[in-house]
Amino acid sequence: MGVDPAWYLAKNELAYMNSLKMKAAVILGVCQMTMGVVLKGFNFRYQGKRLEFWFEAVPQFILLLSLFGFMDYLIIVKWLTDFSQPSPISSD
Repeated sequence: MGVDPAWYLAKNELAYMNSLKMKAAVILGVCQMTMGVVLKGFNFRYQGKRLEFWFEAVPQFILLLSLFGFMDYLIIVKWLTDFSQPSPISSD
């Protein structure tokens, strides 16, 4: 995985690279937070703390993925969308 070397010669290289790094950091951060919540849930289950599992770990997991997981999904969809093609909704 890498960046096209042509970006290093572009006038908007700094804006592009900063945007790319910021989005990659957000995705990695959400993955790390999700792993932390999952491990917290496993610890609650292992220790037999059923109330803490259902009323702390599960709501945290749902809220984390519903807000930040959706944001990560939108970032990835934007990366995979080909904007060079005309829109199928255009009024030609």
